[in-house]
Amino acid sequence: MVSVVPLLTGGEDGQGDDKGGTAAASPSTAGDSPAAPSGSDEPPPGARVVYEGRTLKLRTPRSRDCVTSAVDFDKGQATTGDETRPDDAEIALQSCISFGLWVNASAGVSDTPVKTAQQCLEYANQGGLVSIDSYEQLREENPIKRGSTLCLETAEGRIVRAVVQEAQWTRLGEPSVEWAVDYTFKTTLWEQ
Repeated sequence: MVSVVPLLTGGEDGQGDDKGGTAAASPSTAGDSPAAPSGSDEPPPGARVVYEGRTLKLRTPRSRDCVTSAVDFDKGQATTGDETRPDDAEIALQSCISFGLWVNASAGVSDTPVKTAQQCLEYANQGGLVSIDSYEQLREENPIKRGSTLCLETAEGRIVRAVVQEAQWTRLGEPSVEWAVDYTFKTTLWEQ
């Protein structure tokens, strides 16, 4: 027992629970040990929650007019109106003679829960959610489904997890606006 005590107290890194055979050799690798947890399910170093559990709705305007609905996750708000432009947000829907879903961010979709900022950033970097320029294509591909999770990296470098709580399609039957869709997201925004 006397020979083990110097090994446990001799390390300046405070890693006294290392095995006796490696504690004496570990001071040079002690700086590497904090890197191991960052590869786990923990958020990246310095990531903090900006907001959590915020409900945002992306609604296609039910109108014959050209109107856009958009979600700006950095601002934590959804807007609809004549002055809303698809380029001003991470995700936008436009109802006009032609319909479009615009995705202006690195974005991916997961069918399983995404728990951390790091996991979400990995999904965002994988991509997969892209702009679609017609009702028919959007309806056929249906990239945003209820229960799925959208992960995005915003223009300001923040990470968004948007869980799709509702994806409701409505047939309007009007020539210029045959379909409408509403998406409801429960969102979390992390800042690195």
